[in-house]
Amino acid sequence: SSGLIKAVTDLHHLDYSETAVGFKHFAPHLETAKKEKKLAFGVESSGGLTCSLHTMEKCGFFPGLCLLYIIADSKKPLSQLKKECLNKFGKFHFQETASSFENNQKETIIQTLKSINKQSLTPLFSKPILHLDKTDGLKIRFENNDWVLIRLSGTEPLARLYAESKNKENAIHYLSDAKKILSEN
Repeated sequence: SSGLIKAVTDLHHLDYSETAVGFKHFAPHLETAKKEKKLAFGVESSGGLTCSLHTMEKCGFFPGLCLLYIIADSKKPLSQLKKECLNKFGKFHFQETASSFENNQKETIIQTLKSINKQSLTPLFSKPILHLDKTDGLKIRFENNDWVLIRLSGTEPLARLYAESKNKENAIHYLSDAKKILSEN
């Protein structure tokens, strides 16, 4: 998920969990919160959002309703709210691309992503690597909190690559470097 979400939850001392992509992976968190009469949110970059007091599936109109409520409650225009948010947390640049592969390469790519380690990635990336997360493909988190994720589509021979940085050029560069991992297969 976005570093912006993590920054907001950290500021307000809220619990934060990152799961594999897809509502099916964070629905259990929502169901637990609902049973405990707590509020929990689940969000996807595709615009899906829900909370434990709503449906357990992504909802296209729910983000709009939340935004309308915030605007009405604060009595500030959206442009002002956005400016305040960016002033407080900075701008996060999210980039994505995809890379296709032959069906017979899929298992090799899966094994590569599972077996890769920080030492083998160090020559590819200019930033020091903090952590590798293999929950859903390969997510490389750098010491500056930037990240890049390689995950395979479940429905087509396609690797989706996502990156986020406070510097747009860094995010673009991470995607280019991550593609090199795939091109070796």
